Amino acid sequence: MNPLISIVIPAYNIGERIIPCIESIQNQSYDKWELIIVNDGSKDNTPQISDQFALKDTRIKVIHTPNQGALNARLTGVRNSKGVWITFVDADDTLTPEAVEHLVDCIADNRDIIVGTMNINNRTIFKHQVSGELSSIQYLTALLQYHTSIGPFAKLYRKSLFDNLSLKLKKKVTINEDLLMLMHLSILSRRIFVSNDNICYNYFAGYGISMTKMSIDIWEYFFEGIDNIICKYKSHTLDKALFDLKLCRIEKEMILKGQFLTPKYQLYHDVINSPFIMETSYKQKLLLKIIKSTCLQKFYYKMRRQYTIARAAAKRLFK
Repeated sequence: MNPLISIVIPAYNIGERIIPCIESIQNQSYDKWELIIVNDGSKDNTPQISDQFALKDTRIKVIHTPNQGALNARLTGVRNSKGVWITFVDADDTLTPEAVEHLVDCIADNRDIIVGTMNINNRTIFKHQVSGELSSIQYLTALLQYHTSIGPFAKLYRKSLFDNLSLKLKKKVTINEDLLMLMHLSILSRRIFVSNDNICYNYFAGYGISMTKMSIDIWEYFFEGIDNIICKYKSHTLDKALFDLKLCRIEKEMILKGQFLTPKYQLYHDVINSPFIMETSYKQKLLLKIIKSTCLQKFYYKMRRQYTIARAAAKRLFK
């Protein structure tokens, strides 16, 4: 029996770039699907383009909402879906021709999330460092360690998971919000199946330096949300994985974007006084030394910024 698959696209000011995305869905080898495009308050021609597709294809439905962010747009699509399984696609990406078919082939009674893999910028195939059937705690650990993809795409979710999803963010999380959704869904799942064999998604990452920032206060709220999810497991491995994630995000999303961690933040004390200090790698020890000094953080930001700009320029020159 072939289940109905609901494909949800959150769309915000994407314009004509959404056309290849929709066409890739229409060209799927698996034909029992519905497409729900959630126009998230776009101010360009995204609504008109989406509506035109819906007029020509009865499998396509467009929902127009005020701007609410990608996560809430996805959840709006889920609430308005009819499928037994859900998959998400970003409006500027595409599905491979047999994407849905590959994912459906992996469905089993005890599996609630099916994870495929993706082609990145038509250059690299993402490889999960875990595979096969995983328990919730195994999948949570892999997510925090970046041993599997943390984005919402290239996955099938059993729709019933969303019936019990309690994810009401009191603050606007704009980076890694999908990780929170994945973690909430994984603790509701019996088993998660991860495959490196099913390339089902074409992900087009932006080039250059992204300076999108999220304040340190919001990052603290984000990490608190993760801690609330994993604390019930009382797992040393999960807690260490969260510590590693904090250090990674402090470096890449705070210091390297000109936001410097100081003792006024609880996050500073959490990492400096962490019980996992003795388990850190050499690179992490250097990072902790930088974190302890605002001057070192500023110097590191300046040097890495100059290096990144020079490297990007060299790539463009010799491309």
